[in-house]
Amino acid sequence: MFNKLRLTILSIILITIPLMGFGCKLFTNNEVKELYKPISLKWWGVWEDSAEVETLISAYQAMHPNVTIAYRKFRFEEYEEELTRAWLEQRGPDIFSLPANYLKKYQNLIKPLPASMKLPFLELTGVVKKEPTIVVREITNITPKKVRDAFVDVVAEQVIINNQIYGLPLSVDTLALYYNRDILTKAKIPLPASTWAELVDQAPRLTLFDTNGNIKQSAIALGTDNNIPRATDILALLMMQNGAQMIDGKGFATFNLAANDSSFFPGINALEFYLNFSDPNKTVYSWSEEMGDALSLFMSGKLAYFIGYNYQTPIIRAGAPKLAFNIAPMLQTVPDVQEVNYADYWTLSTYFGTASENIAPAWDFIQFATTNTEVLNLYLTKTNQPTALRSLINDQMQIEGLDIFADQLLNARNWYRGYQPNEVEEMMNDLIYQAKHNLNSKYTITNLLNDIIKRINTTINPE
Repeated sequence: MFNKLRLTILSIILITIPLMGFGCKLFTNNEVKELYKPISLKWWGVWEDSAEVETLISAYQAMHPNVTIAYRKFRFEEYEEELTRAWLEQRGPDIFSLPANYLKKYQNLIKPLPASMKLPFLELTGVVKKEPTIVVREITNITPKKVRDAFVDVVAEQVIINNQIYGLPLSVDTLALYYNRDILTKAKIPLPASTWAELVDQAPRLTLFDTNGNIKQSAIALGTDNNIPRATDILALLMMQNGAQMIDGKGFATFNLAANDSSFFPGINALEFYLNFSDPNKTVYSWSEEMGDALSLFMSGKLAYFIGYNYQTPIIRAGAPKLAFNIAPMLQTVPDVQEVNYADYWTLSTYFGTASENIAPAWDFIQFATTNTEVLNLYLTKTNQPTALRSLINDQMQIEGLDIFADQLLNARNWYRGYQPNEVEEMMNDLIYQAKHNLNSKYTITNLLNDIIKRINTTINPE
């Protein structure tokens, strides 16, 4: 396997300059002496294992033998604290991973992608006898326009800030519908729901109660904030699909407003629909705050539908190897007319305080890893992740297990564009909790949503 990988990487070297050279100019040997010196880069991340990123690192180092890249993986729970501590102590990594909606939070600690860079390359030169030679080229980097052309829309919407590129992703994930085949079969439901209307029809048939009225088998986990992974993503998706404009042109939250100056408030309607599934007085009642974690209950075979991301597939398979489950496209309001999906992804960025000689190779590696389709495809195949590049979508739509997620990428969206993503997620969770517990005739759901919007909008501009 190692030899096969090395052969693949060597073949990639010969085509890398056309792929990555958005524009280049050859320099003399004096430039080589100045730039060709040992460079050591540190890369910190959360989700990738060292063995998984080795494909990317080895391919890059084959072209740039003077560059070494040391990858370190952290637990999600410790990562942000470790990263901020390292920055304060001026020992931060040259390359680091961030959730896309954290880019503005840490914007001042990110070195934006320069317009061009000078870099040494290992190339085979000569007419009769090919020999390895170090040459220096000036590379014109990927531009915001080319980001929009190469990546799915949701990437450009978040990584481009003030017409500068602050990060690039290896992959983009989307919400999809996991379902338990055995539960659906037992309820005589031949196919999983494809619309929210179909789910409403199926929910009473899939939810079972014990003699005390407690839920012992649930149709789907919806309606609460405390025991549903990524509950705020699901609620935001419902609002988008319902026609809510999440933000205006300046990034301020507007999902409390009526649709097109009408009397219909899509954000409120979506929130009420979401809450119905945890309301014992509704026919779709199938979930409660007292139940366990939704992912755990799905793995235990007590939940018919689970809304989750691709990254949760290996978790389910490892935790419940005998569970008969499949993955279907995310539920839609009006499929084939106005399909809307929800995206979540992390980006690679370069630390603004990194040594000046490390900036060019750090950003060059990020561009190489995220845009070289040959190398990136090896990585995505190894990690079973959906692509962020438009050019790889059709190929992934032929891969069982990735086809659902790849098919959803072109109409996947996200929304928050502010500087305090942690706090806003808490506000959205608070919206769910208060809407369930604290409404009355004097403090309505409209009052609540307006208050949450005001709180969110205090985070849009930096203090």
